This record gives sequence, C-alpha cells and structure tokens, in this order.
Amino acid sequence: MFVAALFPGTAVNDPEFADRTASVLGLHAQLFLALVLVALLGAACGLVLRDRSPR
Repeated sequence: MFVAALFPGTAVNDPEFADRTASVLGLHAQLFLALVLVALLGAACGLVLRDRSPR
C-alpha cells in the first residue's frame, strides 16, 4: 500500500471519492491505519524475538 503511491499515475484514493475521503494527521485514513498495523506487527515480532533469547 505504501509503495503503490510511488508509481506514476497512481493515487492513494479514487478521484470520484476525493470529497468524501477522511484524513488523519495529514495522511489518508487507510494509509494511517496501515502504518498503525505495521507498527503493531513490528512490536509483536520484537516481543516474540525477545522472548526466544537463550536462557
């Protein structure tokens, strides 16, 4: 989802829905949600890897 916006001619949202698109902290709502979910996934992976350290 993040890389798709880098390609020429693509948009984060459909132009026909541009007037009804929500924004959170300056980001498109779906991009913000994706960023939050990737951060949660990274935190979960970090916790699992920390727990698997040799004892």
